[in-house]
Amino acid sequence: MAADADEARVRALLRAHPDGREIAAAPFRAIAGGALNRCWRVDTDVGPRFVRLASEAARGLGADWESEAALLAVANRAGLAPAPMLTVPAAGLLVSEFVPGRVLTRDEARRPALLTAIGRLLRKLHDLAPSPGIRRLDFATQARTLEAQLDAATYAGFATQATAVFARLEAGQGAAVPCHNDVHAENIIEHDRRLLLVDWEYGGVGDAVYDLAGCVVHLALDAAQRDLLLDAYDAEVPRVRMRDACWGYDYVQWLWYRVAANRSGERGEGALTEAAVTAQRLERSRGCA
Repeated sequence: MAADADEARVRALLRAHPDGREIAAAPFRAIAGGALNRCWRVDTDVGPRFVRLASEAARGLGADWESEAALLAVANRAGLAPAPMLTVPAAGLLVSEFVPGRVLTRDEARRPALLTAIGRLLRKLHDLAPSPGIRRLDFATQARTLEAQLDAATYAGFATQATAVFARLEAGQGAAVPCHNDVHAENIIEHDRRLLLVDWEYGGVGDAVYDLAGCVVHLALDAAQRDLLLDAYDAEVPRVRMRDACWGYDYVQWLWYRVAANRSGERGEGALTEAAVTAQRLERSRGCA
């Protein structure tokens, strides 16, 4: 019933928009989305479209759909993302082109050729000029926002290390650049011999090292694979800074899982499981070393 209600809501939002009426009348086919979002393939007379309805809970977890629309447009012009076609940021509604590509698996993304391609993709993204409408995103601030939604005792064991890690990262930061901030295999599509990034709702202008660290963490890269990624990225990234960034990224990810579990009630078991795995990495304090 919830799925039917979501689809009905999306159709209503589309009917209310002059450019959405044809999409609203077309067949919807549900596809896998993120933990908090509902997604569909919609086959219109002029081609397939991707439709996403984001959960309001995602906003409290760091999603920003106004910024996403601006960032997605910039990334698409550079050939790094699908073309946005219709957005209603206040409702979390996004319509973009449906890319008939292949979503990578983690094992595939760890292969040398694809790691090289991912490194080059991130280099191209970080070389883009920021544009108005894209938010400034700071991981230390994001950590504090998530901490404020938890009991202090929950994160007390990591608080001192988090303060030191974020301070070191801030001290070494260069110019802020457009970032995706959620680079994992399921957000990478291989299409027409090139890679595209999808799911930009956590993106913003910030420290490029977190995109690289997130990729290392999500793909569970070993030292050799990490170095291959950084070599393809073609910019000097101090290894100490990478270790800190992996820890800082994981800390924000761990907070996200804990807050998501609280918001999901009985459905939060999966988030708690992921939080436990992430906490083990944080406690080892090794990051991507």
